[in-house]
Amino acid sequence: MLERTADAATGGPVTEHPVTESAPPGTPIDGRGLDAATVARVADGAEPPALSPVALAAMEHTRRAAERLAAEGARVYGRSTGVGAHRGLPVEEHDGAGHDLRLLLSHAGGAGAALPARQVRAMMVVRANQLLAAGSGLGPEIPTALADALRAGVHPRVPEYGSVGTGDLTALARLGLAMFGHDTWTRDRADSAGRFVDGLSPERPVPESLPLRRGDALALLSSNALTLGQAALAWHDLGVPLRAAHIVAALSLCAVDGSLEPYAPEVHAAHPHPSTARAAARVRDALGASTGGGTALLGGMPQPEAALLGGTTEPGTALLGGTVPPGRAGRRQDRVPAPVENRLPAGVENRVQDRVEKTLPARVQDPFGFRCFPQAHGPAMEAWSGLERVLSIDLNSATENPLIGWDDRTGAPVALHHGGFFTAPLTLALDQLGLAVLGTARLSAARLSALGRPGLTGLRSYLADSSSAGSGMMILEYSAASALAEIQACATPAALGHAVLSQGMEEAATFSTQAARKSLRAAEPYRLVLACELVAAVRALRLRGTAPAPGTTAGRAYLRAAAALDPDMRDRPLTDDVTTAAALLDGFAELDGDA
Repeated sequence: MLERTADAATGGPVTEHPVTESAPPGTPIDGRGLDAATVARVADGAEPPALSPVALAAMEHTRRAAERLAAEGARVYGRSTGVGAHRGLPVEEHDGAGHDLRLLLSHAGGAGAALPARQVRAMMVVRANQLLAAGSGLGPEIPTALADALRAGVHPRVPEYGSVGTGDLTALARLGLAMFGHDTWTRDRADSAGRFVDGLSPERPVPESLPLRRGDALALLSSNALTLGQAALAWHDLGVPLRAAHIVAALSLCAVDGSLEPYAPEVHAAHPHPSTARAAARVRDALGASTGGGTALLGGMPQPEAALLGGTTEPGTALLGGTVPPGRAGRRQDRVPAPVENRLPAGVENRVQDRVEKTLPARVQDPFGFRCFPQAHGPAMEAWSGLERVLSIDLNSATENPLIGWDDRTGAPVALHHGGFFTAPLTLALDQLGLAVLGTARLSAARLSALGRPGLTGLRSYLADSSSAGSGMMILEYSAASALAEIQACATPAALGHAVLSQGMEEAATFSTQAARKSLRAAEPYRLVLACELVAAVRALRLRGTAPAPGTTAGRAYLRAAAALDPDMRDRPLTDDVTTAAALLDGFAELDGDA
């Protein structure tokens, strides 16, 4: 669903952007209203929604059209003919349902390790909803059986490789064999990341096998349900660090007394990309500066940098609990002291603060990691929203080839052969998101590096303690760079791929499957890059003895992080700190939504 609103950040023209609230739990699925958030919820162990009786009745009506076509001897791809390069070969009448079983058996030839239960469950709920759009010619017992399998906590074993974005044939063949009693179901368990928790009773019975009817096989196979399920999970998993990044960047900005001029409304009104303006506004909101300028423009005339960084009493923004000169994220006297339990011993703290006051230069402008955050992160959020728009269509479309139905004018049954399974829009949306995530992740790594520079923080190099030649958080740069390299590998556009298959009859492919898989894979390293930045930002704020005001979103986030992260500044392994920080991002994403 799209919402039309005036852009709050710039006061500019009306723009369209998706409403990301998921359907309330318990809302029936009907082939029209499934969203990516619901797919992720079911994939992670929730019971599937009920199936709409109206949609089930529509499926029965469409099945009668398929039966009429068969009775009339119509040539229908995959039902009365072979498939792929064999599409011109007729299916002999005496074969009956034997053709359909052979089709399932021959196409269940995927390769590689079994996919996690989470991804297969996503495929199953997507396929159930697609069938409810009533274009396949299958009967209502098929989505009902899928919902029963999800409730029972079982799934088919689906090998990883077998699709190139023109139909998840191998995965859905394995699903069909399990449903029709020719393969076994596997009990759901948590994957290696622990994301799926099997809360369903192991005593729930496995669904009874269905009879395989003539024409059922290709109608079930003709879908990109696995790819769409993986894309929905990628949207969900990337959404957490993308939303949390506003707050993490705000904490880093505070830690280096960063300038708010790059986030000023005037700047973004002058260059009015809505997504960039929204990213800047989210950071201002997190810092409690949503009503202030964060700009050096007073009365339309530039105020000298020296006045901004000196003792000016000109009105500014309530950033950190006090009145702050508009162009800078707070001087020492403007910041709120850190909670007592997070502060250094008094003598050490005083020495740190003295060093800060003596060494912090009056910067004309900050490094790109701070100054260009809106320009990098806004497009990433826009690409994330763009993927949701594509999914809102693809999750709720009847794309089976052929499309079975009734002619509105004549009332005759029809089978329309088409290329709706060619998922180019999905590939391009996923590729765009991958490239955009890489861009904003690079700036997160840049901010991490900046937090280790004494010239920006006034602290020891790499935020080390007072030990001689201490390393502090030096190694986090390497960990973040390693994770960033993985994100870069995932950002290679899948649309660059090419394949000619089925004896030249299928001379192109979209590779949306590869795009979805690499997007899903990029979520964890991006989360870890942000987690490394968060560890460094909290460490710097602690060493400086300051914190954002508790009433701001950034202040609430800092209190959570300070309570969870080890305050020990000595050289030690920081793996557990990064793991803890990564887990904090889920809560930060919720805070960002509340800002």
